[in-house]
Amino acid sequence: MDAVFRLCRVAEESVRGHSPMPRTPMEPGRPVRVPVTAEVRPADQGHLLSKLTDMGFSEVASRRALAGTLTFDQAVIRLVEERDHGSDVSVITTPTGSWQWHTGSKWVDYEHESSAQLTAAYFSCRDETQLNIGGFRYSVDLEALEQRRADVDGRRRPVRGRVDGIEVLPLSKRGGGVPMRSMTGLMRHDDPLFDAEATAYEWRDGRGWHPYDTSVSSSISARAKCGEKHVQVSIAGRPYIIDLDQMLQVNLATGGKREIRAAVSDASLPPPGSLWEWCCDEEDPVMWVVYGEKAQVLLEDAFQKRRASASITASTGVKYTVQLADMVQVSTVHNRRRAVRRTQVAKAKMEMPKKCVLATVTPRGTTTYQWEVCTDAAWNRVQQDTNLKLESAFEDLLEGVEVEEGSLMLYDFEALEVEDAVSGNRRKLRRRLVGGKLGFEPNVGKEEEAFSQWQALQRAGNEFKDDTFHGAAALWKREPRPGLVERWCRAKEVRGLGPQTILLRSDVKPRDVAQGCIGDCWIVSVLALLGAHPQLLERIMVTKDMQRCCAYIIRLCHAGQWRSILVDDLLPCRADGTLVYVRSQRNQLWPMLVEKACAKLHGSFEALIGGQMFESMGCLTGYVCDTVKLYEKPFSAAWQYVASMLSKGYLLCTAASPKVSSEHAKALGLICGHAYAILRAHEEGGDEGVKLVEIRNPHGCGVWKGDWSDLSPKWNEPNAPRLPHDGVRQNPPSARFWMSFSDFMHWFGTVQYCKVRPPTWSDERMDFALSAPDLLQDRGRIFCFDVQVPTSAEIAVLQVGDRGRACAKGMSDAGWALLRVPHKSSRSSSIRLAGGRYELVTDCARRLHGCVAGEVEMDPGSYALVPLVLCGRRAARPGSGQDRATVVLYTSSKVANARVVDGLPSGAVQRDVALLRAEALGGVTETLATIREHCGQTIIAFNQSWSPLKVKIAAEQSLRVEWSRGSPITVDVVPSGFAQVLQALTFNVHMPGTSTLKWETEASISSVFSAKEHTPSLVNDLHACVPWPPK
Repeated sequence: MDAVFRLCRVAEESVRGHSPMPRTPMEPGRPVRVPVTAEVRPADQGHLLSKLTDMGFSEVASRRALAGTLTFDQAVIRLVEERDHGSDVSVITTPTGSWQWHTGSKWVDYEHESSAQLTAAYFSCRDETQLNIGGFRYSVDLEALEQRRADVDGRRRPVRGRVDGIEVLPLSKRGGGVPMRSMTGLMRHDDPLFDAEATAYEWRDGRGWHPYDTSVSSSISARAKCGEKHVQVSIAGRPYIIDLDQMLQVNLATGGKREIRAAVSDASLPPPGSLWEWCCDEEDPVMWVVYGEKAQVLLEDAFQKRRASASITASTGVKYTVQLADMVQVSTVHNRRRAVRRTQVAKAKMEMPKKCVLATVTPRGTTTYQWEVCTDAAWNRVQQDTNLKLESAFEDLLEGVEVEEGSLMLYDFEALEVEDAVSGNRRKLRRRLVGGKLGFEPNVGKEEEAFSQWQALQRAGNEFKDDTFHGAAALWKREPRPGLVERWCRAKEVRGLGPQTILLRSDVKPRDVAQGCIGDCWIVSVLALLGAHPQLLERIMVTKDMQRCCAYIIRLCHAGQWRSILVDDLLPCRADGTLVYVRSQRNQLWPMLVEKACAKLHGSFEALIGGQMFESMGCLTGYVCDTVKLYEKPFSAAWQYVASMLSKGYLLCTAASPKVSSEHAKALGLICGHAYAILRAHEEGGDEGVKLVEIRNPHGCGVWKGDWSDLSPKWNEPNAPRLPHDGVRQNPPSARFWMSFSDFMHWFGTVQYCKVRPPTWSDERMDFALSAPDLLQDRGRIFCFDVQVPTSAEIAVLQVGDRGRACAKGMSDAGWALLRVPHKSSRSSSIRLAGGRYELVTDCARRLHGCVAGEVEMDPGSYALVPLVLCGRRAARPGSGQDRATVVLYTSSKVANARVVDGLPSGAVQRDVALLRAEALGGVTETLATIREHCGQTIIAFNQSWSPLKVKIAAEQSLRVEWSRGSPITVDVVPSGFAQVLQALTFNVHMPGTSTLKWETEASISSVFSAKEHTPSLVNDLHACVPWPPK
């Protein structure tokens, strides 16, 4: 009861102006925060409500009931003017909120105390509030949602927040309603969630209009009344943008669009109920996902009965425990914890929107591509009208299309499947070239075209503006969204550059590059490394000097093919002319131009957010790049590996491991998941001595604070190495720091490297299609060449990733095999290929990876390089370049007579090479041989007996796997003295999730078997029986 009287006394004194605590004058419609903390037992709650009612308080609410007590964290007094009843006073609790600020690459949470202070200031409708963080004073502008240093003229950082799960808006968009706390959520008097005429929204597919879930409609309506034009919502765990200008729903993951409409109901909404949601913190921004209907009932029942927890089961079968006291969901499998919330909504049946494809489209023109559906292990063409509709929708980057073919058929371009809307049966879908040559895209960056355009601009003398890459379309992948970029400035207009700008200094240094407000540290860290390797920088900077026409050519290597990108010097800036993205030191322009060229190559600046360093190293150098896990090696071997790579001139990058404690890493100056450049290694004192590595942060600030940091006392020890370590004292700081290799192994553990070759090395490149042999048919190609002297070589297959605007996720299977004309004394099996006979030298197994590479020593002779693709992509979007790959041959001595051989039967080539590979593994001595690869397995039969061999393979229990025969169950009879590729199992690149291989075989030999028995029937040369050994 003491708590009851204490709360009542403080509230009464605050209203009368006698509170001993500082307070602002009471004004109508403006809340005043009174710091009160009290715990009231359930038995005393009735007495508390009665006392406050007698005192004139009209509403009292608590934050949450915890373990049987009613907890008041902070009471808020609010004076309300009423026309007939004079003044009335309400007591409500301060809402809970979470706030973040943006570092330039990611969102970071405020500490609990700062977050509570921001929530109170927002709730009090203040324009600005002051924070003390780490001893520094910051001013947060709640009008513009920005943070800046209060004691210096520092940069502004974006701020965002959510109060009781509702996104914080700038004060200019909050409308006339004053926030008011209810028992179950943040409520505004003008919130349509509690309006009798709340707007209901619907979305449309080919079958008509469907209503949104009540909570989604209410959220859209609330944001619409606040004047917002773009509303982000989560439906079935997927993020969407609701465009209220064009009345469209946009899928952020796929870019698919659907029509929406609004309708106002004359009837009032049903009485308010509750809605349970869990927090998906893997999205940015964080998304709240609605529980299913069954889980809603279980959670609400447990909550009303004041139980401590409730058990629910997801549709995947995973069980969860929801701790109602802490509002946390805990997985019983991997113990992951997620936040849970309960909000007040209108009661309605909660129906999860079903996954559905887009409405029908109007077919246009003719096409050289044919769409096919797999039926009974055979690929059958769709009807001509259907084919035109599919091709039109596919080129428009839609996620699917509905076609009426007797029954409604739903064509899904993401999973490449077609579903019968009546029966629910699903079948595989693919797209095949039926006319013309294979086109290798992208066509952007053709070197002759870019250079001719640049020469024309030079002659004209006018300032070049690239209309193909400018404005919002250059910033965002699909739909424009609010951001930091407010204008585009010429280099001479940029604040900090001006007329003294130069393109590239002769003494360029790693410290000349600093990351901006975009998460492209994977590119900026490599740009810093190029500052230490000027010869590599000169290769990509085709234009060497400042141009009066403001046009520059940047040369980038995209999936193994060099592309010349023409860019202007218009750069994304803030209103005051400062750069938003990458910036440079010493008035240099080249970092901004290279970043812009990378963005143009991939379609937008947004496409540069997040990536691996080996991807950018390959793009900026053209060499083979990969990753090594140092933590799998012994300490001494790991040190020798890093030191050896640096001594060879390789580029090395690393990223702080996300497995370590982020708070501990932050205290030591590191950022988990952030990319860093490794500059050099230093060893002193032998095996037992000091081993150090020098690292640079692409942010241009933020360095290691542990042992061997710039201010570490380790440098004062008698035997300490004499190395420069004054980066923090420089102006500006260099962001370079030393770290012991033992600390490096703990905080980093992996290295991504680029094999920079000496200038004496040469390279040859060949495009090829990433398609299954039955799709290519007689369009196969190989690369032939002669070696005249013993040569060291590296071979790599490179393919386009999923970064572009039209790119699908995942990689195709790809590998390579090196063959040569055999010596007369050779006894190895050889196959006929391109007019000669070849034997296997070595191979690199197929992988679902952007770079599949290996090294080999070659003696003089004639060679053939064969790309290996058994599954490929069933379809690739036009302009994505994902239907192609490049095989690159790097050699220490230039090869002779290099040529591409086209028009080969793809199935026969892949079959013969697979038989050579299986024989090299010793498979010919076995009845069945298996080539085990990173992305699947290939099963081969060698019949060396005197009778036919019958083999049955059952792989129907494999998950997310493509079968080269079109069926998981095959039955084949292999004649005596023959060999056959029975089945190739490849992980499905079009389906997310983990693939599982599980198959069984039955093999028997008998003279009564028919040599023509093959189920399914053989439709291409890949699975044809051939004599073995070949003659």
